[in-house]
Amino acid sequence: MNSMNGKAMAWFAAHAITYFKLKSGVQDCFTVWENVYLIEASDGNEAQQKAEAWAKEEASANDGSLRIDDQPATMVFSGIRKIISVAHWEQEGELNSRVVAMAPIHTTC
Repeated sequence: MNSMNGKAMAWFAAHAITYFKLKSGVQDCFTVWENVYLIEASDGNEAQQKAEAWAKEEASANDGSLRIDDQPATMVFSGIRKIISVAHWEQEGELNSRVVAMAPIHTTC
């Protein structure tokens, strides 16, 4: 565990769910992403708060160019599916935060 300001820190994997929604019209299918964020925090509650803030920021960072089947769309933050602690050995260096692993895209109809 690292220490920041005298407070013990640990690493957590936060699973954030987002989906894509058309800005107008009927939508029969939704593309859903599960992004996994590596977060350093003092406990699971802090990791949850950081993950929610990060995922909301990412979902709202839309410059208007996002499209699904050539129709304007938006990314919507759905929630945090789970927070898990990460076990690791600190031998050659430290883990770096803000690493994103993209899960396969799922479409539900």
